[in-house]
Amino acid sequence: MISAGIFGYPVDKAWRKAIQACNDFIKSNPDYEIDIIFAVLDDEILKIGDKTLKDIVGVREEDEAEEEKSSEQDLQEVYKWCLKYSKVFRILNEDVELREHLRKYSAYSRPEGHASIYQVLNECMKEAYESEVVITNYAEVIDKSELNNSVVAYPSDESVGSLTANQILAIIAWHFRRDHFSEGSWICDSVANGYMNILVNEFIKKYEM
Repeated sequence: MISAGIFGYPVDKAWRKAIQACNDFIKSNPDYEIDIIFAVLDDEILKIGDKTLKDIVGVREEDEAEEEKSSEQDLQEVYKWCLKYSKVFRILNEDVELREHLRKYSAYSRPEGHASIYQVLNECMKEAYESEVVITNYAEVIDKSELNNSVVAYPSDESVGSLTANQILAIIAWHFRRDHFSEGSWICDSVANGYMNILVNEFIKKYEM
């Protein structure tokens, strides 16, 4: 979150990355007891963090078991997200000028122009986390499936055609989570090079079968 200071990285995005990373760890290690403390400079930053925390984790007033979605419900939410944004990814994939523009994207210096596209993609990423598209056990699925690194990082129509819906979902999550460690990569690589277009369309096919 240091980048959100003098380096100018957006505070809300910094919060989302930090909280999501902590949430992923807690979900993956339910028996590990840990207290996580965020030290921030002022009430405004705290307010943004509180809102982001509620967006990601939720406010649990009922028993935790009552709020857990079934696996099928989760997949339905993923399917809805894929249907909603498949058109966006297809348009970006077919427009050569837009793809070249997106390849120049950086988390610290966004290229001028096409502001509405970036707004849509930012909302897309936000909804991906809220809709359980970014599953926390993606690494486990990839490892158990023994998926080749090139298939995960550079998916093609041919390489993902034989995969299951859950394996495709794990690769989609990998591309989102990689952005936490290689900031801006989701837009300048995963979207700009058509990987999201391929993965989303293939997930839709598998889900509808």
